[in-house]
Amino acid sequence: MKQPIKITKQVISNNLLNNFSEEQENIIDLIMVGYDSLSDKVTDTESKSNPILFRDLMLESLNNFEFVSILDNGGLNIQTPDLDNFDFTNLSIIQQILEGTTGSYIEITHEDLIKITGKTTINSEPIDNSVPLNKRVYLRRYDDFIRRKEREVLNKKLIKFPFSNVPSLEDEVFGPADEYIKDNIDKWINSSIDTGIKKVQNSYKGIK
Repeated sequence: MKQPIKITKQVISNNLLNNFSEEQENIIDLIMVGYDSLSDKVTDTESKSNPILFRDLMLESLNNFEFVSILDNGGLNIQTPDLDNFDFTNLSIIQQILEGTTGSYIEITHEDLIKITGKTTINSEPIDNSVPLNKRVYLRRYDDFIRRKEREVLNKKLIKFPFSNVPSLEDEVFGPADEYIKDNIDKWINSSIDTGIKKVQNSYKGIK
């Protein structure tokens, strides 16, 4: 009587890890499609918070994201990015966009902010802190003070933050990747089991 072929959790995990690495590019592509759609909401070409300006950084962070890892018990941990586990270093504006913004905000340059506040030091976090000081732009709530200074001091209309009063967009960007994994995980597991069985069968043949 033939003995049943036993496939360990470790073998399945290793096979699944290999199969999943081939799918990672597809998953990143799905996320970037959602990410690129954010720029469709930006109508002002002068906006410094347009996600297209941070596309390369976003793609770099996704390529460095650990989508899959083998646990100590031999199991496999598969995760997709979300607001808690994703590295938003130098992407704070994207984090805010994905979190959602309540209220109206404007984009204001370092120079203009000094003009209306009379302060030479700005403690706020800029939209992009990698650019020189004189090119930095900040988000400020569009309150009565800003409206008055906009008219009396700057004599110009400030650029409106295009994602003002917009709810969370996390699902729009990260959601499709999560759905893709849920729709395909059973197929990947079954494929990993089949691969494991074939490897064991081949090893038996080599013993004979």
